[in-house]
Amino acid sequence: MRIQLESGKPRVVLHLGMPKTATTMLQNSLFARHSQILHLGKCDDWLENPQRAGHWRTQPIRRFVEELRVAETGRVPELPEGGRFRSEAEAAGKTLVWSLELMTAGSPGRKRARAEALRRAFGEARVLIVLRNPFSFITSYYFQKVKDYNRLDSVEQGHWMASLPQRPYRFSMEQFLGPNLEQSRQPALMHLNIEETIAAFAAEFGRGRIRLMLFEQLLEDQAAFLEELSRFFGVDPAESLRLVADSRRNDRWTERHMEILDRLQNSRFGRWRFGRVRSKAAREALLGMTPGHSAWNAPAAKVEIPPHWREQIEEFTRGPLTRLAAEFDLPLAKYGYPVDPPAEQRRAA
Repeated sequence: MRIQLESGKPRVVLHLGMPKTATTMLQNSLFARHSQILHLGKCDDWLENPQRAGHWRTQPIRRFVEELRVAETGRVPELPEGGRFRSEAEAAGKTLVWSLELMTAGSPGRKRARAEALRRAFGEARVLIVLRNPFSFITSYYFQKVKDYNRLDSVEQGHWMASLPQRPYRFSMEQFLGPNLEQSRQPALMHLNIEETIAAFAAEFGRGRIRLMLFEQLLEDQAAFLEELSRFFGVDPAESLRLVADSRRNDRWTERHMEILDRLQNSRFGRWRFGRVRSKAAREALLGMTPGHSAWNAPAAKVEIPPHWREQIEEFTRGPLTRLAAEFDLPLAKYGYPVDPPAEQRRAA
């Protein structure tokens, strides 16, 4: 079944993330496999095909993505083959989808340059952003960084974590949030500044072509979420549901993984053993991260956001989220987002 879009709506969708909102699952299981989608964004499955350019369909797309990361006003990257892909999708009756979650990070100028670059590449488009409760996002983002940065030589020079000791190390939530929240342009807060992202893309594509959806609704009712997403994309919802039904989401670290890392960090032999490991695969095996390891069966790891940082996150997000809830008719309060009550409730109180 093909969904008919309203007249004048382009069959091009830009999916911008946020991170930690099932982006990888959507890219690999849905966008790259749906028969009515021509997917140009990131896809891990393409790594297995030697004709692909890593995560990307072509080398020009790969270069385009690298340039998007550092795009600025006056330095807007080009993708000349974008028009060809759009024509290919139109000829096949497919929806062209570009999915890349880094689009929600960066300065206002960088976001505007990215939006301009995508409009030049693909023409008129609609934009999808999936939101996540900021406290839940920060917690999930923290565990992702613990997974990625438990060894100093995996961190680029100048990164905030370059100050960590040269050994297996589990940084605390306090250490993680300090650099991120003391500077408004650090990654965690940049991703939470959705109003800024919307403004940048609305300037190129129009505010009426932007759709916001909630990660919490995906967790609550996957079928309803995929139905709404598929109708926005103009593709068959039944096929979307079949493709995602057996998909494997990113595994979150468990209490057992944290215990293993702590033991390695606090043991002289553990530090020596960890330091002798050179390959990523061997480090993952040492940390219990290989598929099927019993550590994945333990309860999910938990961490508390310190109260003073929680207050800052709420102060940073409350106003924008309150405005977005009203403009896009989003049930943010239902899912614990920090929002002000509607004016009617305030007057009644």
